[in-house]
Amino acid sequence: MTSRDRFTLRAFTLIEILVVVVILGILAAIVIPQFTNASQDASAASLKSQLQAIRSQIELYKVRHDGQLPPFGLDNLVTDWDPLVDPVGEPAYLQGAPYNPFTGSPGIGTVEATDIGWVWDDVRGVMTAPYFDEVTSTYSPPG
Repeated sequence: MTSRDRFTLRAFTLIEILVVVVILGILAAIVIPQFTNASQDASAASLKSQLQAIRSQIELYKVRHDGQLPPFGLDNLVTDWDPLVDPVGEPAYLQGAPYNPFTGSPGIGTVEATDIGWVWDDVRGVMTAPYFDEVTSTYSPPG
């Protein structure tokens, strides 16, 4: 055995490297959409949980105030959560203003818009989220 045989290095060929890159690309194409769906599912679950908490605290407010709704000040369309977060002389109903995970906003409005977090439905007397279908847990803004 010569010294040259002892130190011969075996390298990967270009074909072997390309096969590995193609396999990694296929795996990435399969895995990445699943992470996107998981993120949207988590946001939808968070939104449903927040809606349930908001609605229950509004009902508690109504019970404690003889059927009166919290004074959200909906004439301004976008308001703060002061009546439920920091009521005068009683414990807070919510620890903080809830943010809609899809819009990133805590604002309340009387019309559906993508820049607000929550919509007060005067007809049903309930808080909802804009463009969120609670039955199917899907968020579908216009456009």
